[in-house]
Amino acid sequence: KHWIMKYLFIFFLVLPTFVLGQNSNVFKLSKKLARTTKFASGWIALDSGWKFKAGDNPDWAKPGLNDSSWQSINIFPGLNGLSQIPKSGITWFRLRLTTDSTMNRQLVMRIYQTGASEVYLEGKLIHRFGIVSANRDSVKYYSPNSKLLSFPLVHDTEQLLAIRFANLPERYPIYSNGFKSNLEPWITTLDNADDDYFVRYYRPYNTRIHIDIGV
Repeated sequence: KHWIMKYLFIFFLVLPTFVLGQNSNVFKLSKKLARTTKFASGWIALDSGWKFKAGDNPDWAKPGLNDSSWQSINIFPGLNGLSQIPKSGITWFRLRLTTDSTMNRQLVMRIYQTGASEVYLEGKLIHRFGIVSANRDSVKYYSPNSKLLSFPLVHDTEQLLAIRFANLPERYPIYSNGFKSNLEPWITTLDNADDDYFVRYYRPYNTRIHIDIGV
């Protein structure tokens, strides 16, 4: 009985540490993580907690997939210096997300990328940017940049964000490509996004451009 009690004591002593270790793999969206840049303020960079795997399988978008064998990675500030990421072909990225009380409102997303991607939330396709293909000649690259994108994350519930990504080759066959290869997802609340730099600047800018063209 003495040794049983001893092992039970050790088990319950280690259990909280194990649980905390499991929870640390979940990215918690909070206003405390919001950044201010020259382009916007109040946006949260989804820069850590990602797992990735080269190859292509539609099942990799499913939240119930066991991705414990996938490699962990920080995808900011760019993919160029990450030797783990293939320079061509398809790579999948997975990130488990939740929110705290400061993010209990409608959320939106921005993605800056030099490749093509498909964005899945809880296994459902919510956005497609360009054309992702295993055939390099069929890939069409597109970046939505400052566009506000819907992000229907359920508050205070752990959900899975998965991105199917085709990287931009470092150089085209004829024309050199000087852009840094990147995949940068950002999240904020809708009310903050409506008042950030891009929106306040480009709304009157586009209006002036349209008036000038009309004249």
